[in-house]
Amino acid sequence: MGTLFLVLIVGLLLLLVLLVCRSQSERFECAFEITERLRYQIFWNGTLRYFMEGYMALSLNSMVDLVLGLDWSSHFTRFTSLSTYVILALVFIVPVFLTIFFRWKFSMFNDP
Repeated sequence: MGTLFLVLIVGLLLLLVLLVCRSQSERFECAFEITERLRYQIFWNGTLRYFMEGYMALSLNSMVDLVLGLDWSSHFTRFTSLSTYVILALVFIVPVFLTIFFRWKFSMFNDP
């Protein structure tokens, strides 16, 4: 969860900087250059790599928890066992959903 949280915080901060630079890009040439570099960095390079790393760690932890056995004896262990099933369902459903969505909306993501 640490990597996913870090990616979320850094991504939000970079998105804020991107929006500010984009609003100022008409007045300042350097703001336009920063906008283009950040746009490429935010949406493809670093963020995607760290998201994949955090996603894999989360899915592996859930699978290990499932293999070691789930405990249903107390309220807390029921919650963790149920969250294991939810996370595993999301691990398998989210990539399929994103693939279908991006195929459906492919023309929206064309970058000149």
